[in-house]
Amino acid sequence: MSRENRNYLHRLIYIYSLLLAAVSLPVSEFLLSLSQFFLAANWLVEGEFKKKWETFKTNRAVQIFLLFFGAHIIWLFNTTNFAFALHDLKIKLPLLVFPVIISTTAPLTQVELKKIFRYFNNSVLIATFIMFALFLHCCGFQYDNVKHISIFISHIRFSLMLVLSIFIQLYYLVKNKNLIKNILLAIGIIFWEIFFLFLLQARTGIVIFSVLLPVFLFWSIKQLKNNKIIKFTLATSLIVVILLPVIFIIYSVHRFYQTDKVDLKNLPKYTAAHNPYYHNPNSKVIENGHYIWLYVSMKELREGWNKISNIPFDSLDRKGQKIKYTIIRYLTSKGLTKDAEGLKQLTPKDIKLIESGATNYLEGKEFSAYYQIYKVLWEIDVYRKKEEANNHSVTQRFEFLKAALHIIKNNFWFGVGTGDVRDAYYEYYTHSNTKLKPKFWLRAHNQFVTFWLTFGVVGFVLVLIAIFVPVFMTGAYKSFIFNIFFLIALFSFLNEDTLETQMGVTFFSFFYSIFVFGLKKMNK
Repeated sequence: MSRENRNYLHRLIYIYSLLLAAVSLPVSEFLLSLSQFFLAANWLVEGEFKKKWETFKTNRAVQIFLLFFGAHIIWLFNTTNFAFALHDLKIKLPLLVFPVIISTTAPLTQVELKKIFRYFNNSVLIATFIMFALFLHCCGFQYDNVKHISIFISHIRFSLMLVLSIFIQLYYLVKNKNLIKNILLAIGIIFWEIFFLFLLQARTGIVIFSVLLPVFLFWSIKQLKNNKIIKFTLATSLIVVILLPVIFIIYSVHRFYQTDKVDLKNLPKYTAAHNPYYHNPNSKVIENGHYIWLYVSMKELREGWNKISNIPFDSLDRKGQKIKYTIIRYLTSKGLTKDAEGLKQLTPKDIKLIESGATNYLEGKEFSAYYQIYKVLWEIDVYRKKEEANNHSVTQRFEFLKAALHIIKNNFWFGVGTGDVRDAYYEYYTHSNTKLKPKFWLRAHNQFVTFWLTFGVVGFVLVLIAIFVPVFMTGAYKSFIFNIFFLIALFSFLNEDTLETQMGVTFFSFFYSIFVFGLKKMNK
């Protein structure tokens, strides 16, 4: 085979390996690993190591970025759990594979980049169709939580990819609208994916999308200089997407904290059936503005519930919660007394919701925007009053953060090391007075905090340099679509340990390496 044909073959394998990675990101960890194997094998078989070494030596940006992976190796010096350290290094391998291979291979053309985007977008789109079929219980698929329809990867990771896909399509719609064959189809796909993002109820993705949408609209206004009608429409949309969420959140908070006006000194002592009521006026925990621990008759609830449900009053609902408390909260949410009279007013739908673990009638309206905000407000309210965070995804993070800050305080300068993160958390939880159940003894859910905890302040600064400096050295920051991707990643770092999972770290390293090390010239 001639040298020219050999080079062409290696280039072909390189591009198709990147395409396989792009397709695999939303749907398959196995194929994603396979794509990296093909990339590495092709890179090694291709040879020309002297040329690659010279390219690498002159590329200061990639050398700095590799400090990121290097930090995980350097910080083995204070590690005791080498088994976990090696596991962590295995997960972090994409931080080595993609930047080294992409930076020492001929840059991607804009045509090749668009092809990678197209394969990625199509894979995300097809995944949404499959998940929507599962949402409709296709093939007998059952789920307790809509998030469980994300069968390929974590619904949070998928939501990040979904947000990126939406903005890639919006970017090209504005930048190269004349090249899009069917604008109506493109717009339809964008709206479908936005709809699916909210259907999936991944808060991280929804919040990031909501924050970045005004950024995109502002950029679009600057791009469309000569079209006054479209500019006016976009400017109006910009005002709406900024003000509407703010107004709705203010309304939701006001509605949440509107409570019953109750004369606590003159509460009725008996139910209509002359059974004694239990009242705890000291408990301020509320459900839809109604106090939970007022007007409670356990005797009537037990007798009445066992007549209308096959799940006994003293057992668990389908979420594994004590159903008696689920019943009490649900009745409270409807403003009903927790007695025989309250139970009589439940509909068959209410009974099914309670059995499924619903603690609020609003859960029957799970796609209500108010309910999504309500859940967060309720968790915060309960945590503030009782410091109870078990099973509450938002306020559990407060406990995770408390644990992380304690560990950081005791390992401020050099952290706990690459392999001792899990052990450090376990030691804290076992020796603290945390109310979290062992199954919720998790890590910080904040990637920046995890950096600091693992490497100390010294390594934390090193990692930030590794992530941010190459962006400015290569001029990647001049690309709007890169900035969108980078902001998606950084915002996710605030709420998730994004880089502690294979899909998260590969998503970040793949697109970061392409944008920062894989292109000749960045598009603005």
